Amino acid sequence: MGLDSPPRLCIDRISIMRYPHISKLDLDLLVHLAVLLEERHVTRAANRCFLSQSAMSRQLERLREALGDELLLRTGRLHERTARGEQLLRELEPLLPRIEGILQGRSFDPAKSKDQFQVTMTDYACVVLLPELVKRTTKLAPNCSIDVQGWSEHSFDDLRTGRMDTVITVAGLGVPQGIRCETIFSDVFACVVSANHPLSARKISLAQYLKYRHVVVSVIGGQQTLVDRPLADLSTRREVGLTLPFFSPAIAAVANTDMILTVPRRLALAHTKSGAVQWLAAPPEIRGFNYDMMWHERLDEDPAHHWFREQVRSLGQQMMKRPSSRSSDRTAFPR
Repeated sequence: MGLDSPPRLCIDRISIMRYPHISKLDLDLLVHLAVLLEERHVTRAANRCFLSQSAMSRQLERLREALGDELLLRTGRLHERTARGEQLLRELEPLLPRIEGILQGRSFDPAKSKDQFQVTMTDYACVVLLPELVKRTTKLAPNCSIDVQGWSEHSFDDLRTGRMDTVITVAGLGVPQGIRCETIFSDVFACVVSANHPLSARKISLAQYLKYRHVVVSVIGGQQTLVDRPLADLSTRREVGLTLPFFSPAIAAVANTDMILTVPRRLALAHTKSGAVQWLAAPPEIRGFNYDMMWHERLDEDPAHHWFREQVRSLGQQMMKRPSSRSSDRTAFPR
């Protein structure tokens, strides 16, 4: 052996001794730790990790012993994170994707990848954006898949905990810390009415708009916030004849009544085929809106998700190059 051998052996031993706690854990246990801290519920964590409840309970005991902390404290049916648990969750959120990238040598080839993209979308985005997104990703990444979930009050929490990768929703909801956000397109509102509705002008005034009863698509708290908020600012409101949660059946619902449905204009045009209903420009008091794409900062550099966001971004740019319609147009929908 050469003279260099003993020093090298000594250095190797010192580097191992720097991380005595790593030998107590395996990488799967780190994943289980993150899920337990996110869910604060052993059964739900077990389901996410495809383990039995008893197996996940044993993992929790191993973690408590290895880390010297309770991590989760029972309060009724749920658990609350200890201070150490809160700290570990914050540190694990960016760390686990980084470890995955190190082990995988993370790269992304759309033609070969089998990634699944977890996306939250509103009803509206599913109509105006999703079909082209599926068409594009199917062509460029034929083995990838998209799992779409509807918007809910838990959507930001789902981004933070990693249940969802991307959220596409209306702007102005407030962006939590650690969430990236960018505007991808904008739209304006149109009024959908029956083909024989008394209103026939291409543009209607607010007084004409408020004269009739309305079909309301409930978005938040029983209201269509982007429409009802500017009316409330003017100390007025619509008389509601029907409230329902989805745009498409709402369009069909106005076909045989004098009620008015207020929808994004791109959604109106997406249903334009026959003469059952028509659309009119909404009163100017009801302003347009932006649509945003959001993701957690830990996915900033992930090549697969970077590619997916670029597809969404490109489609949004294409939508903005195609005006949703000339303001003078009046168009009909199918029943």
